[in-house]
Amino acid sequence: MRLFAPLALLLLALQFSTADVVVTKPLKPVRCVCGQFVDPEGRSISDVVVTVLQEGVEIARTKANDDGRFGFDELTSGSYELKADMRGFVPFSSRIVVVNPRSKCKHGLTILLDVGRVHGEGSRVLKQ
Repeated sequence: MRLFAPLALLLLALQFSTADVVVTKPLKPVRCVCGQFVDPEGRSISDVVVTVLQEGVEIARTKANDDGRFGFDELTSGSYELKADMRGFVPFSSRIVVVNPRSKCKHGLTILLDVGRVHGEGSRVLKQ
């Protein structure tokens, strides 16, 4: 029996290390959806395709600028899914709730996109 426990843990680790996307826990409610994408070394990532979905339907799309920054100022109060995709990086996905929306973002998200396949924690929000 003791031999099977390490094998089971290894198989479980392999299953999660080859995931195509990391879904993070829901973020705290926000007033505006904006932020910046960074790589594991803290450098900004430009041209990341960012989409907002509501009930599985895409309602907004943009690309991160040269500094890796993005923003959606047209969102109304509600629950959404924020997704980001860039070739060579692990895709990002997180639920997000907008309350009392504002067109100007004062506090943006810092989203780390992990390189390649998931080996650590994957793509995730570093700062909210």
